[in-house]
Amino acid sequence: MPIIRTSRRIRTQKTPFRFAEYRPGKTLGPVTCVTPDDASYIHTFYDICPWSPSQRYLLVSRLPFQDREPVFGDTADVCLVDLHERTIETLYTTTCWGLQLGTQAQWGNSDRYVFTNDFVDGSGRGIRIDLESDEITVYSGPLGHISPDGSTMVGFTLNYMNATQSGYGMPDHPDLPSTLPAGAADDEGIWETDLGSGGTRLLFPLARGAEVIPNPERFAGGTYYYFMVKYNPQGTRILEILRCTKPDAAGNRHSQALTHAADGTDAALTVGYDLEQASWKRPDWAPGGHHISWTADGEHLTMNLLPDGKNLRFCRFRYDGSELEVLCPDILGSGHPRLHPAGRFLSSDAYTGEPVVGDQVEVPIRLIDLFASEEHEVCRIYTFGDRPSQRASVLRCDPHPAWSRDGNQLCFNGAPNGKRQVLIADLSGVV
Repeated sequence: MPIIRTSRRIRTQKTPFRFAEYRPGKTLGPVTCVTPDDASYIHTFYDICPWSPSQRYLLVSRLPFQDREPVFGDTADVCLVDLHERTIETLYTTTCWGLQLGTQAQWGNSDRYVFTNDFVDGSGRGIRIDLESDEITVYSGPLGHISPDGSTMVGFTLNYMNATQSGYGMPDHPDLPSTLPAGAADDEGIWETDLGSGGTRLLFPLARGAEVIPNPERFAGGTYYYFMVKYNPQGTRILEILRCTKPDAAGNRHSQALTHAADGTDAALTVGYDLEQASWKRPDWAPGGHHISWTADGEHLTMNLLPDGKNLRFCRFRYDGSELEVLCPDILGSGHPRLHPAGRFLSSDAYTGEPVVGDQVEVPIRLIDLFASEEHEVCRIYTFGDRPSQRASVLRCDPHPAWSRDGNQLCFNGAPNGKRQVLIADLSGVV
């Protein structure tokens, strides 16, 4: 299907605001709140860079509320922060958003294009915003991730995202199915959209993903879904999280990770689930691992795993699941780990219930020196840890620390005054 339609956006006023210092003199490097206090704001995710390629601009989502899940018809805004002029501008308003990823706002390969999702003509679809011409392009396929060269995007059908986890796609639509039939569909999966022609094709069906996992009879009667999908930094391989829900599994998602070449060939199991061989031989999700992401070389990934079946550790392995190693065996894993572009440091945060938080309400923004096997605390940040209704639900505020393109800064979410905000830590004097 070609491009659905194009239109022009009406430019809104750039509003100046004050950047507020966060606990000056008490953090590892200067930390600044870079969003206004007029609303709740978040950036997209720990492995999606919110900085524009020039690093002048920052993409954030402005949420209309933070104390309940959105329902279809609620809207959120894609906003542009000018880090030089210290202004904020609304770029687009969408009905496709959630409390964890916001509007899924992402950059292309230049400061010209911004991407998000919206509900158009009966489906959640990828949207391109041209900041030079103000043209809005509606594509037929969904946005999950933009390729590094800005030529394609991949994504899983948005109305099925909530089937395995809320807050990462769009609110359930009353007229669209939110679940798939049992089994692994051959007509649903990862969709690839050519951003030049607008053509969309089914790149990697769920049925193909199910063929990659070992001993599929373990999941008989279950329903397969994809969740996250990410290109490696070179655009040569794609990572997907494959999940399988079963009626008798008490909410277990049986998550596994697959990778394949950008054209859908050369598929490999990256992280299995409840593998029969020793966990030291291959990454295994079953004991309680979470949050996988590519490293800068495009060959390896990092993830929280329990290699001994008991203790969470930061681990690294190759895209085919080989070369598993524990990074800093004496340091506990947590949160959303992300390797620094140069490879020496690893950033992460923590969920409020994880051991590294201790008895404090605030969670740490962590910086691990892999060469020295030492941990530094960038700062602590409030994330509703003392609110039982929010700390472990979709209403939680995860910091999702993300590296800047030059590796000198970390962007993260927090609620220092009880309202979600986006902050930047300048670590140029450390890294």
